[in-house]
Amino acid sequence: SWFGLFKIIAIVKTKINELKLNIILKLFFIKTPSIKIVQIDKDKKISGNNTFKLLIDNGQTGLSAAFDLPTQTGYDSDHPMALGEIGQVGVAIDSLADMEEMFADIPLDKISTSMTINAPAAVLVAMYLVAAEKQGHAYSVITGTAQNDVLKEYVARGTYIFPPKESVRLAANLINFSNNFSSLSMSYFL
Repeated sequence: SWFGLFKIIAIVKTKINELKLNIILKLFFIKTPSIKIVQIDKDKKISGNNTFKLLIDNGQTGLSAAFDLPTQTGYDSDHPMALGEIGQVGVAIDSLADMEEMFADIPLDKISTSMTINAPAAVLVAMYLVAAEKQGHAYSVITGTAQNDVLKEYVARGTYIFPPKESVRLAANLINFSNNFSSLSMSYFL
């Protein structure tokens, strides 16, 4: 039947795509050192910090921090617009003290941190770098990635903070400032 034929074609296409992905991953990871990344979601800063420490003690070399919706849209946790969203899909970071608390006693010079953040990426990367500096580390030895894909916020999510021109300028400024910190990770929604 036609249905059976279409089902077979779909299975073959899926297998071909899986094969292509495996080849790409093998080629990429041959040239790139392996960094295992585990994302901390939903945990509060303290439990996230404890989880980070546990992961590092068990060999993690990369961490990923996801931020809650109020943080993603530039609201502090005590703002009325944040009500009901604090900590729901990530960690709430309202201040440098929050960032320091989340990464307390974590060797930021030895761990690469990925941040799932777009509109306020420059602010959160600045907080992260200052937290590292307060640990005694120069910016030049800090590694990580900030998503910093502000255009996605206009096209796909609507969690932008600033107008497009200013958002792009702020993202570009972060890219120009960054040294070992990769300040652009593009996201694609199909």
